[in-house]
Amino acid sequence: MHAIGTDGVAVVDPGLFTNGPRVVSELRAITDRPVRYERVRALHATGEPADLQRALHLVDFVIFGGGADVASARALKADLLRARAKVEPSFVARNILNAAAVLERG
Repeated sequence: MHAIGTDGVAVVDPGLFTNGPRVVSELRAITDRPVRYERVRALHATGEPADLQRALHLVDFVIFGGGADVASARALKADLLRARAKVEPSFVARNILNAAAVLERG
């Protein structure tokens, strides 16, 4: 999602902004972990590909934040990846998403 470039400046993965302003508004709408989880679950419940993708971005913030929630966040991410795979028309992308879900489960 993000890393430190060779010049010491943080670099954000452009994939985070695939949904452009929607992702930014989602980030502004969340302030703590319980709210993040609630929003992720709400997006997951719609089943819409764009909502599932935004939920995946949001759950990454919980994972990268560390702490006691990481294991449950990874399990939630695996569920999101499987849901995203179900609505993905591309065979190759579907297999990548399913493989990622297996990796998140450990």
